[in-house]
Amino acid sequence: MYEAIGLIVDANGINVKAKWGLFSGIMIVPSQIRAARALLGLSQRELAVLAAIGLATIKRIEAAPDIRGTADTFWKIQKALEAAGAEFIPEEGGKGPGVRLKRAQSEQL
Repeated sequence: MYEAIGLIVDANGINVKAKWGLFSGIMIVPSQIRAARALLGLSQRELAVLAAIGLATIKRIEAAPDIRGTADTFWKIQKALEAAGAEFIPEEGGKGPGVRLKRAQSEQL
């Protein structure tokens, strides 16, 4: 856990520059947000409602090549997607970050 107000991370989830706030867990990247939404069948508008942030913010974050925004915003997005059933996988051993469903789709029915 570390304190951060704003985070700047490249598309591979490295080179984090923290500025303020409280954040714990892995740092998600825009491609993971898009993938999680697709797995869960959520629109950008639905994610914005679940995360209690603006639709324009979701659009801007998902379109960015790297992470630029507050830790609080990314925390809200991550928590909303996790609550909806996504599990984020950190980058490891030369493999990029990913996302999967917490349960098999057959279990979710």
